[in-house]
Amino acid sequence: SILKRYKTLQASLEAVFPEYNWEAMHFRSRAPNNYWESLENQRHFFDEFARRYHIKEPGDWSKITYSMVLHDGGGSILQRYSSLRDALHAVYPENKEIGLEIKSRAPNHHWKSLENQRQFFNEFTTKHNIKSPSDWSKVSYRQVVDAGGGSILREYSSLLSALATIFPEQQWDISTRTIAPKHFWIDVDNAKDFVSQFKELYQIKQDKDWYRVSLAQFHQAGGAALARRYDSLYELLKVVYPDKKWDKKSFQSRSKRSAQRWMFLQVQKAFPDCEVVEEYLHEDLSRKSGRAIELDVFVPSHQIAFEYQGEHHYLDSPGIGAGSIELHQHRDNEKAELCKEQGIQLVTVPYWWDKSLESLQNLMNTAE
Repeated sequence: SILKRYKTLQASLEAVFPEYNWEAMHFRSRAPNNYWESLENQRHFFDEFARRYHIKEPGDWSKITYSMVLHDGGGSILQRYSSLRDALHAVYPENKEIGLEIKSRAPNHHWKSLENQRQFFNEFTTKHNIKSPSDWSKVSYRQVVDAGGGSILREYSSLLSALATIFPEQQWDISTRTIAPKHFWIDVDNAKDFVSQFKELYQIKQDKDWYRVSLAQFHQAGGAALARRYDSLYELLKVVYPDKKWDKKSFQSRSKRSAQRWMFLQVQKAFPDCEVVEEYLHEDLSRKSGRAIELDVFVPSHQIAFEYQGEHHYLDSPGIGAGSIELHQHRDNEKAELCKEQGIQLVTVPYWWDKSLESLQNLMNTAE
């Protein structure tokens, strides 16, 4: 067809009817699929744009705004870049001065669109040769900001949260980004990003929840090098949350019950629509001594309880002042009998549990 011989409708009309002034007319014809993937077509658009707006020098682009290009039919091109400046640099790589004075940004709400966010990250992954979720271990929070993604990241609590929302079809977890390159943790923004991810993983909603986190858990999540850089979790949080007051002694407490709290979070996942209570003092259960029995985690509607048993329940541990193994086993047996009498299924979770929901469910299925 005739149109296939020309890049645009305007170009075809100018050739067929040269006696008319087509430049005074505004054309916004729809380009065919994948048309704007070509840098040549993008360049042709900006060449025509420059001609219409009498742009002859690199500095002349300073009077052009993002909205002007958008209104002129350049939206499909702009969606491929984080800013008008980046678009011009890509289209005119031979001219490094072009667009340097442009201060315009994307219009309000532009980056609130998941489609626009996804377009930005698709371009980012192409430029940085990212093929799979694990490749994001090479990318820092600062790199995304420097590439023009700051407005997107402000919509989320962390880079991981942004990726999980924008690309829900991928499998994301905190370990995706734990292999950090050398000097990665020097950048405080990267430390803040990791802490935000960890906070989501461990559902830390109040400041006091941090006191229930063990250093081992932080290390297992990929924060070992980060913790070493700041000497302790206490020092790290002082940097990440400078306006908060932290109790150093609470971080050093031996009664964190960190594994118990993680078990509580997994039980919540196993019973998403039920009330789950941690450290439940059951009124109908009392030892021979008269003391009421406390259940580590209890789901009242299902009459099922979970008891986390540390090493001292299986091995003598005089170093931690936990008492003799015989004493613990006697109490464990007494609790089990009382639960059985009340029709409560008691799931014993040993210290070698791998901390996964699947293995917890296996323990539930094998419990009496």
